[in-house]
Amino acid sequence: MSFLAAPGQSVAPQTGKALDRVIMVVLTLAVGMLVFDKLVLDEDPLSLEERSSIAVLPFVKMSADPDQVYFSDGISEEILNLLAKIRQLRVISRSSAFMYRGDVYVPTIAEELKAVEFELFTD
Repeated sequence: MSFLAAPGQSVAPQTGKALDRVIMVVLTLAVGMLVFDKLVLDEDPLSLEERSSIAVLPFVKMSADPDQVYFSDGISEEILNLLAKIRQLRVISRSSAFMYRGDVYVPTIAEELKAVEFELFTD
């Protein structure tokens, strides 16, 4: 392929085709690397059943201001999002954990959600 054109002719079609081929090769390599990374290199040593589970329960609103519910839910959700980034943890979903809003016995919640074995430490 020659990028030299005869006098009066444009090199744009040849340049465009060459650029298209380069883009296709780069995209093919990028997709191949992504698939290789996710399927071969991303070995998780713990299966889902072997991971420790945790549930973030909603905080109790202790204020008379109804807007504080959004604040306390936001704090719980932020903690949940941070814990979800830890690969060794299986984090129970917000909707499952937040249905236990109110006075509920925590070991019962842990059992129902199949979260970690609950241990109560007292002095």
